[in-house]
Amino acid sequence: MFELRTHSRRHFPRLSVGIFAILFLPRVAFAAASPHWSNDAVVEWAMQRVYGTRNTQFNCWPTAFANEMRFCMQVRYIRHVSRGGGERWYILASGDCRTLSPELQCTSIASGPGLIGAFAIALQAGKLVLTSQAAQFPAGDGGEAPRQWRLVQLGANGYYGWVGTETTGDSGCFTTDELMLAPDGKDFAEIGDIVLNVDNSGACDPSVPRCLVSFDARVHVNPVPAARVYPLEITYWGKDGGTTLHRQGMRVRFSFANWEYLIPSVWPGVGC
Repeated sequence: MFELRTHSRRHFPRLSVGIFAILFLPRVAFAAASPHWSNDAVVEWAMQRVYGTRNTQFNCWPTAFANEMRFCMQVRYIRHVSRGGGERWYILASGDCRTLSPELQCTSIASGPGLIGAFAIALQAGKLVLTSQAAQFPAGDGGEAPRQWRLVQLGANGYYGWVGTETTGDSGCFTTDELMLAPDGKDFAEIGDIVLNVDNSGACDPSVPRCLVSFDARVHVNPVPAARVYPLEITYWGKDGGTTLHRQGMRVRFSFANWEYLIPSVWPGVGC
């Protein structure tokens, strides 16, 4: 049977260094390069401020996580947005738990997550200001962080966030989730974690009745005019052995009290 499943919000620290599912998102119009700062200059400023000195040999920024795993963060995406006369940059960095060199060695078995760093930088009075950050967000599997991310407008008045996919599992059963990271005050918070796909075909014994479980979902960010944070429209379907979960939909609204999308308790997501 499909389990009733909701996700608990993951929390991550701010450092004080001185698939089978389809995702539909509204188009983001990115600004041309800033006349004040180049993207490279913004990256160097932000990453050094958060992680410290860059390792020039591997062109990445070392960081330790949970006092045992060492990562080296690399910038995967930077987006420049200009709105209402203001300029803002969004950076998405990632680091894998793997051996780069003796001083950057991952000392833990590489079966855990990788790390994601998400940052928002604003230009205020001609100076860069780090307005929101998540320096060490654990995501991914096998010691590797998710690679595919997209900056999405999630609300009116220029509320943007990163949306990516995370696949986890082993032994023939895999789950793909949609992760949504967006500013929450001075933090970059996980505001959504939605099951997009489950496939246990590699772990299912054909001799066991009703063994095969599959689940798929499509997510649409609905740009309701003037909404502070847009609602989500989710369509899902699947099969639980011989029982079919027929295609159906739901609207998921944003909870400002919890600062996240709250998936109803009837959400039939399953995991490995």
